[in-house]
Amino acid sequence: IAGIVSAGSGISEGIFQSNGVRHLRLKTGSGTTGYIQIATNANGHIVVNPHGNGTVRLQTSKVEVGTWNTGGNITTYGSGDLLFNTKTGAKIVIKDGNDGNIELTPDGSGIVSVGGNISMNQKLHVVNDFDVATDKFTVAATSGDTVIAGDLSLNQILSVGGDVSMNQKL
Repeated sequence: IAGIVSAGSGISEGIFQSNGVRHLRLKTGSGTTGYIQIATNANGHIVVNPHGNGTVRLQTSKVEVGTWNTGGNITTYGSGDLLFNTKTGAKIVIKDGNDGNIELTPDGSGIVSVGGNISMNQKLHVVNDFDVATDKFTVAATSGDTVIAGDLSLNQILSVGGDVSMNQKL
């Protein structure tokens, strides 16, 4: 077949299907190239497989995952990290493994903003300055001690309930 292959009447859908119970594969070229493959069974996968270091490019402003009544799922295939990049360099990295980290890296002087309450069962690790701009900031240790290593700078009144132990002068 040379040229354009089309199906449908122009007012109804066109259907391309394989003969028998076989996958349907769209491939370019005659050598080793990327392909799109649609599996045969009802719950089969659609595989988009670029060759080598090729990328799959979705040229749209929105990608939806899931259906109307179920959640979506984006999963890495293998042991690699899951990385979301913006064109300007900001990124979100979800590290692989059971104890992997989640890194939020804004571009330039951008900030990471979280609305609502934050609940953590693990440590909050801050590499550079930690700035809290709020009317009220409460630290409550449910067990153990609350430890501040380094300088603590306050511009307002510090209210402490309970014992205070200091290794340096106040």
